[in-house]
Amino acid sequence: MQSISSYINPNTRGLTSNYKNTAIKDKETYNEAMSQHLLNPVEDLVQVLKTPIKLAKSSSLSRQNNSVNIAEGQRIRVNGGHVLTVTAHGVEVSGGDNPYDTQSYVKAQRMADALASMLRNAGGTMTTVAHSKEEYARYTEGITDVMSYLGVDTSKDFTVNGMKYSKNKDGWYESEANSDAQAAYEQLKANNRTYQFADEKTKKQIAYISDYYLQTVPESVKAAWQETLEETGVNPFQTDVTSTLTQYL
Repeated sequence: MQSISSYINPNTRGLTSNYKNTAIKDKETYNEAMSQHLLNPVEDLVQVLKTPIKLAKSSSLSRQNNSVNIAEGQRIRVNGGHVLTVTAHGVEVSGGDNPYDTQSYVKAQRMADALASMLRNAGGTMTTVAHSKEEYARYTEGITDVMSYLGVDTSKDFTVNGMKYSKNKDGWYESEANSDAQAAYEQLKANNRTYQFADEKTKKQIAYISDYYLQTVPESVKAAWQETLEETGVNPFQTDVTSTLTQYL
């Protein structure tokens, strides 16, 4: 029995069995609507926090590779006698030499929050670690401090649980997956390339970007999006528009 392919119809935001329906009928209206969307959607933070963090199976540190693997249950002794304990749902703060030293506790809590965000990002359950300059500043400060306690040099590229991080032009830590995806996105826009002519690395970056939007949709929609990419001439990152997928969702 021959299976029937399903595609995404960007004109109706529905599924269609005819790939000809994937053509955009009113490009002017479509482009105007597309301009309202951004590359990075707002994540469902509640869902992110409910999802267990993908941690390393065991703890390890390589000064030669400037890398660290952080596992569940790992305890990190930081300032003022505070201890950070890594769990599948976050990083907890305990201890403290002086219970009245609130400044020391706040610093330890900042490290715990920043580390939890980085671990979620490294594991793929959180794509955006901050949403403002102030949040990025706190995150960067927290990561710099906690990595120093772990013996990791953040003045150069470093790796956490298999994900490489480096400072971007704004001085914030950015994952290799995110910077590669952003670069691929810009290149696709510049070249107006279609999925069929993309190399394997580019296809992986397209998949990474698509995952921003496909985290909570039914499997039928994910399958339709993939078939739309593979079997039609649709370009998911057309010049002057953000993404066919953002408009659909």
